[in-house]
Amino acid sequence: DAAETLLVLTVNSAVAGGEGVSAVLQATNGIAVPSAGVTSNTAAILLSVAAFAGSSGGVSLASVSPVGAFTTSSLSYSPRTATVAGLELEVTLGFSSSVELERYDLVELALPGFRGPADGLLSVQTGQIGGGYF
Repeated sequence: DAAETLLVLTVNSAVAGGEGVSAVLQATNGIAVPSAGVTSNTAAILLSVAAFAGSSGGVSLASVSPVGAFTTSSLSYSPRTATVAGLELEVTLGFSSSVELERYDLVELALPGFRGPADGLLSVQTGQIGGGYF
């Protein structure tokens, strides 16, 4: 993640001072969030301009939306000897998030190839987040 991606925009027509500018970088360009996530209003993301009318060095953005990341994660089975396909078992998911999880936040776990109920929804018997349960 030490690599840095630099987005350079070339202005194709004049933009008056004080006029808002919006640029959308499509996901098809291959951009991805760092594996460590992005903290809210981080000062690490900088905006600069090299313009004929005046230049500006790197300035932190006024607002940066956070993107969480898992700092640790694990998946285990019980019985631990679950080596037979089709065997019903208990699955334990463990993780730590780089962002605070609040009531009604959703955590999804994709289990490709696993069999489950017809509606695809699994119920959690017990779970603990810090001092709270879900």
